[in-house]
Amino acid sequence: MSTPRHAHRGRLARRFIAVIGLSGAVACGSSDIPPPTGPAYVVVENASQFVLEELRFHTGDTYLESPNALTAPLSVSATTSYYLEGTLYVTVFRERARGLSLLALTTAQPISLPGDQGVRVKVFDDAFRTVSEPFVPMSGGTDGGEP
Repeated sequence: MSTPRHAHRGRLARRFIAVIGLSGAVACGSSDIPPPTGPAYVVVENASQFVLEELRFHTGDTYLESPNALTAPLSVSATTSYYLEGTLYVTVFRERARGLSLLALTTAQPISLPGDQGVRVKVFDDAFRTVSEPFVPMSGGTDGGEP
């Protein structure tokens, strides 16, 4: 006995609907996953009248265990840049006054570093200011530090 022609069309239509439904579910599921983000591009600008002897980034409110991020002191009006992630405090060391011992200055609140965005941290004599900075993508293979 042969199957009526309209029965084949019905099965074909159900298969077509099932395939469309499955591909729609896959497409919707993938759009719910945010694209991966990388570290933030952070520029530190010395806007003070003192040379910055040290620069430290740290997650807690103490800087004692954090390494110095500078390879050399940061001159007045100079900048340096890093790729960093997370929410971090910034501490700088500078002379108290010409020829006197060092003074450590730490941001009052941690700075949130949004992935794939830029942040400029301006260091003044006794204060910090953060402003948006254009993002500069990492060149191949670096995982923090100078771009």
